[in-house]
Amino acid sequence: MPSLEQQPSGLEISKKEKLERLEKSLSSSERAGLIKRWRDVSNNSEAKENLAAFARLGINVGITIADMVPGAGEATETGLNVLRLAGNVYPWLREIHPTKSLSATETIAVQALSSPAELASLGTAPTYLINTIRQTWADYKAGNFSKLKYVAGYLITGDTDYYNKLKENSSNLDTAAGLFKK
Repeated sequence: MPSLEQQPSGLEISKKEKLERLEKSLSSSERAGLIKRWRDVSNNSEAKENLAAFARLGINVGITIADMVPGAGEATETGLNVLRLAGNVYPWLREIHPTKSLSATETIAVQALSSPAELASLGTAPTYLINTIRQTWADYKAGNFSKLKYVAGYLITGDTDYYNKLKENSSNLDTAAGLFKK
């Protein structure tokens, strides 16, 4: 048993406990805030589409980089073409495809037409870059990157100004869509 000099006083224990409780409460409140912000964003269709377009861009860049490894890129592209064709049977597969704006005919034609480049470069030419650029351009033209800075700003900082701008634009779009439905 420690002597009285070695034992911390009641005041020191309470300070230590208070500090630990404060650290725990901050981390749990931060988690709760992030979960709330994520729910807010997931209830906004425009925000979800912006995040999906950003995810597609990241996936496509990764596939393009993998395409520079002989064999890996070809296997990935072939797998994606099979996934796209399977989307005709299972429609939900079309929604998760990284080049969902491109048709199966387009992607297979790009792969077929780029085969000479693949052969000449011994499989190191990043020919998937064509699909990446075409999908990114389709997302850009559809406005799928327009509110990404507000979505990211709200998710990261929790600043409601970002969220209000995101909601404001979405309500304007909903109002405009309602006018066209009449």
